[in-house]
Parts: sequence; structure tokens; C-alpha cells
Amino acid sequence: MKLIWSVVFSMIVVQFGVSQFVSTGATVTIQPGATLKVESNVINQGGGTFTNNGTLEVTGNFTNSATFTSGANSEIIFSGTAASTVTPGGASFQDVTLNKTNNNVVLAGNAVVNGVLDFSQNNNKVILGSHNLTMVSTASVTGAGNDKYVVATGSGRMIKPITANGVLTFEVGDNDAATNYSPVSANITGSSYSGASIGVNLVNAVHPNLPAGSNDYLTRYWDVLATGTINGYSNTLTGTYVAK
Repeated sequence: MKLIWSVVFSMIVVQFGVSQFVSTGATVTIQPGATLKVESNVINQGGGTFTNNGTLEVTGNFTNSATFTSGANSEIIFSGTAASTVTPGGASFQDVTLNKTNNNVVLAGNAVVNGVLDFSQNNNKVILGSHNLTMVSTASVTGAGNDKYVVATGSGRMIKPITANGVLTFEVGDNDAATNYSPVSANITGSSYSGASIGVNLVNAVHPNLPAGSNDYLTRYWDVLATGTINGYSNTLTGTYVAK
């Protein structure tokens, strides 16, 4: 009966709100143009199949340990006043919108964005911790600024693929004691790109290789990692330093 209910629900929903949504082994589909707003947590587990072809709005946590598919025109919105912990479970998202009231989205697993990562409200951040946020080659970031960006001060990185010469901008910063937006751009040249990507995190501290006796120095540095194959790789970095 649960399976039948979930299929029927997916066909008739236009805009519907529930306090918590738990799918255990069910087939759930949000149709194009439809919105499912969950006023708490979304949990997809137990072999369930959840397909989002419309809009899924979540005010609590998102946890996937089954099959979650994002359609080409789909969106997931994180709203509300509480932080949202996101466990993608291997799923990727199309458009992701941060629409929280002075709070954050915290990754509890590696995340992939195929479309637009939209910081639509002030004081909204994505906290990586030890997990990576990968923006595929078709993805983009909009709305990033002084108090809305990717916090990349753990071991996790913001990753962007590179397939040709160009400039990549990483919308990163820290959240240690204050809002410190510190984006860095990478002007990359080379040839024969194969599976190449650039990953960035940053450290809000003095670099450990600071020469002894230095009187003037920055208390912030960026850790940039190139992976894959790039023949003749060259990378000119431009970082934005936050004055203390």
C-alpha cells in the first residue's frame, strides 16, 4: 500500500507541506512544476527510489541512503531557521538554493551540484568539514558574497573540473570567529586535459613555512590541489585577503 500511495502522490502533488518525509522502500516522484515542502527532515532509505523533477524544499536535514535522482530542471531549496545537515549518499543535485534565515547547510557526505548553487539569502553558508563539494563543468555559483559562501576550512575541498585553459573562481571563506569571505581565482593554462580538476580549501592561520624573522605576513593561506592530467600545467592564483 505504501508503494501505491507514493506513486499516486507523485502524480497529484502541486504544492504540499508535510512535517517530516520518510520513504522506506517506496517510489516517490515530484513531477515537473510541482513543489513538495517538508517542514522538517527528508529521509530516503531502505531501497527507496526518490526522483525530483520539480522542487523539493527542506527546512530540516536531508538524508539519502537509497536512490535519489535529480531531474535536469529540478531544484532543492534549504529554508527555515535551523541548520540543515545534508547526507547525499552518492546522489547529485541539479539546482541548489540556500534560502535559510541566518543559518547554514552542513555536509555530512560528499556532494555534487550539476546546476546552480544559489546563495539567495544573507548569512547562508555551505559548511564542508571533511567532505568535498564538486561543481561539475556545467555548474555555477550565484549570489556569493561577504556572508554567503562555502566554508572550506576543514579537509574537504570545493572542486571544479577544468577541461581547457581558463579562470576558475572558488567562492570560499572561513567561519572561525567572524565572517571572512576569501575567494581565490585560478588562471590555468596547459594542454591535453584528462580528468583534471582543481580543489581548494583554506587555513585561517600563518603558513607553516613562513621564513624565520619575517615581520610582515598574512595569517591565511589557500591549499590548491590539481588532479588528473594537465600537460604543461601552470596556475596563477589570485586570493582575496581579509584584513584583521
